Amino acid sequence: MRQCVIHIRHTLATTLAVVAGVWIVVCCLSSCAPGVPDEYIQPGKMEDILYDYHLAQGIIDTDGQRKMGDSIYIKAYKLAVMKKHGVSEADFDKSLQYYMRHTSRLHDIYEHLAQRYENEALKQGASVNDLNNFGSLTAKGDTADIWTGERAAVLIPKAPYNMLSFAFKADTTFHAGDRFTLSFNSQFIIQEGSRDAVVVLALELNNDSVVTLNRHISSNMPQNLQIGDTERHGIRSLRGFIIFNRGFSNTDTTLKLFSITGLRLIRMHTKETPPEPEKPAGDSLKSARVTQTSAPPPPNSGAPAPVPAPRQGMTEPSQRVEQRPSSPQPRHQ
Repeated sequence: MRQCVIHIRHTLATTLAVVAGVWIVVCCLSSCAPGVPDEYIQPGKMEDILYDYHLAQGIIDTDGQRKMGDSIYIKAYKLAVMKKHGVSEADFDKSLQYYMRHTSRLHDIYEHLAQRYENEALKQGASVNDLNNFGSLTAKGDTADIWTGERAAVLIPKAPYNMLSFAFKADTTFHAGDRFTLSFNSQFIIQEGSRDAVVVLALELNNDSVVTLNRHISSNMPQNLQIGDTERHGIRSLRGFIIFNRGFSNTDTTLKLFSITGLRLIRMHTKETPPEPEKPAGDSLKSARVTQTSAPPPPNSGAPAPVPAPRQGMTEPSQRVEQRPSSPQPRHQ
């Protein structure tokens, strides 16, 4: 239960970043009139529903039930939440679309949810380190966290908010043979439709070659991608991006979010493997002499081949040769 609450808290706390950014854009394009119309679920009740809704999703993720027909489990948990709060699925979907269009109110709801999950996690025995989950690595040392951007982001399947890109130019702290690990937690918050995100890494080397790595993501789990200068050519730059694809959906108002938390880019120096030491010349000659004395003589060397002993019940090879009659001797008169 504690791990489930911590997992949800990480997701919701970082959802606020993108919701706040979208809120600024939406408020510039539409009016932000106060009050929620009576036909929609009011903010307080919507917060309680979403609290249980995300808690149910967290239970599915931590129990590993997404591998066993996730759509069935998600639908069952969603209906159970709707029944608990006495609302229909149609009313919930209609209200959710309203809050997606009025992101300032959605931002307030998720801000309250993040605080509630944090309080619940601490109550369950989680520590501050569990909630931060950033580790103690710095940008220096043989193993260092060189990520300089935000540790979390939330993407929506609409450009330009569907992509997170990054680039690192090599400096004196980059060494030939370095290996890099990009790690983060992925969390899809999708009302309906498919889940699909893509991560791409590109490592440019000093010999003008480029090492690339890409991965499709469709599940809620920790992600780790490794790329490195295995041939030790030296590194010029490291670039990459994470993109959230729209996938299959019947409507643009369907709730689809991709949460990225705990972003880290670990750079690790590697030691060059020394070549194997050569054997002393004396040992080589000795082994060569042993090989020569123990090897059989080459063919056509003039040495007689050993004749195998006849097996029991068999005659000598010479005994099997047919004896031809000798030619008659001429008579002398």
